[in-house]
Amino acid sequence: MNEKIKKHLIKYFGKIKKELSEAALIEGLKWTDTISRKVESKSRWWNDVFCVAEIDGMLIGYCDAETTGDLCAAAHGFVFDPSSICEVKKVERTITDYEPI
Repeated sequence: MNEKIKKHLIKYFGKIKKELSEAALIEGLKWTDTISRKVESKSRWWNDVFCVAEIDGMLIGYCDAETTGDLCAAAHGFVFDPSSICEVKKVERTITDYEPI
């Protein structure tokens, strides 16, 4: 996690909780409501997803996993990578989709 994001999360979560270790900041980030979730790849045990949360005006993205079965992705070997945490920007795109008549 880069210093700019770390300082931003410390400032935000410092109002809520006392413990501000990197693990606590990551946990807080992952519990924050996401404004975007995009499946990047699928596998037998979990899907890799890119999540975006908005925290006090900063858009923060990170790679996570969602399970495809009964157990959590970590139980199948998924390990969260803190270096995936990054600042993102909003990009608007027009998408054409097709549906049956």
